[in-house]
Amino acid sequence: MSDTININIKGIDPNRRPRIVNKNYIDIIFELSEKANKDWCVLFNDSFSNNVDNIRINPEEGNYVETWVRDMDDIPDKLNLIKKASKDTNTSYAEKLIVDAELRENSYNQSQSVESEKLDRILSGLKFD
Repeated sequence: MSDTININIKGIDPNRRPRIVNKNYIDIIFELSEKANKDWCVLFNDSFSNNVDNIRINPEEGNYVETWVRDMDDIPDKLNLIKKASKDTNTSYAEKLIVDAELRENSYNQSQSVESEKLDRILSGLKFD
């Protein structure tokens, strides 16, 4: 598994282009460059958990970032915020992968050590004629 993650914003979802429809806001759905897995989506969403920007990815889907703006002039700023969050999430997720791999390796080494100790005890207890 590669530790390099490069999920970014590909563009506006071509099937759900933003429109002004007698609302006080404009829904915007950005398409990701690739499908993000659930862990990546959770990290991304967590970065906005205490934020009023209403930016989120459905972790079950993992293809689109959904948000809205009240003023269409705010769209570029919202995109920049999402691009930064995507970059930060790539970094956080890569770090998480490294930590998880180290934990798995340590766990494996510990279990191997326990098995080796058990083998040593059995071998030292053998009685040969």
